[in-house]
Amino acid sequence: MKVWIHISIVFAIIIVPMTSKAQQANCKLFHTGKYRIMDTANKSDILIDRNDSLETRMIYRKKPGAAKEAYEMQVVFRIKWIDECSYTAKLVKTVIATPKGERSLPVEKKTLTVQILKSSNDAYLEKGTFDDKHHSSYRYVVYKL
Repeated sequence: MKVWIHISIVFAIIIVPMTSKAQQANCKLFHTGKYRIMDTANKSDILIDRNDSLETRMIYRKKPGAAKEAYEMQVVFRIKWIDECSYTAKLVKTVIATPKGERSLPVEKKTLTVQILKSSNDAYLEKGTFDDKHHSSYRYVVYKL
């Protein structure tokens, strides 16, 4: 019985911290690159291009009766990594597509905090929380392209 207690303690001390560090190390895989979110609730596709300081999200939506998705909006954030698995994103620019071309919208002073909750080699689960009065949030699976 004492042997099993010792084995359990050794497991808890050595193995558990190693597995949590392994998952955090995976977050580094997603700091830069190109990604895709398939937002089925809003019938849109979001393409993300992220470097070490900027993140651009291009939103495409399929309009009723249309054969394919059309470009709808571009949102640009300045990002700062807080730790390996979370970053803040401050809105820099929003451009919407109109029938007459693109139009920039006034920039709102909003900050989005993004956390990578789970990850694999080619995808991660993202939770985003806005700093608005409602602290609205979302969760998406993000796929590496």
